[in-house]
Amino acid sequence: MSKTVFIFVIFFYLDFYATGDESVYLSNHEACVKLSGVDETLLETIYEGDVFEDMKFKTYIHCFFKKSGFQDENGVMHFDAIKSSFHKDFSQTENIDKTITECEEKKLNGESALETAFLHFKCFMGEL
Repeated sequence: MSKTVFIFVIFFYLDFYATGDESVYLSNHEACVKLSGVDETLLETIYEGDVFEDMKFKTYIHCFFKKSGFQDENGVMHFDAIKSSFHKDFSQTENIDKTITECEEKKLNGESALETAFLHFKCFMGEL
């Protein structure tokens, strides 16, 4: 599974098939869309693999990572939380774990928590 497909599948699942525990992710998504002002069409474009610099998207992904427990207030990424969230809902997690671990090992740090979130998103998408 390519990294782009990996991330698209995950966000598509969280955005459109949220039930039970996953409804928290849908709620986080909706709150972060509202906070950031990002256009949903832009999100679809980015999730399809066309990642580019956009402040509203950066604000969205930072918000989503924080609300989902993937990143704390200090900008520290919580890779175990990311892996754990996907282990609950996907039976084949080997590729997911591999991608997340590869990004963790890069020790990506931006100038701010927002930039750190964006760098990790880009890594998950195979852009770094």
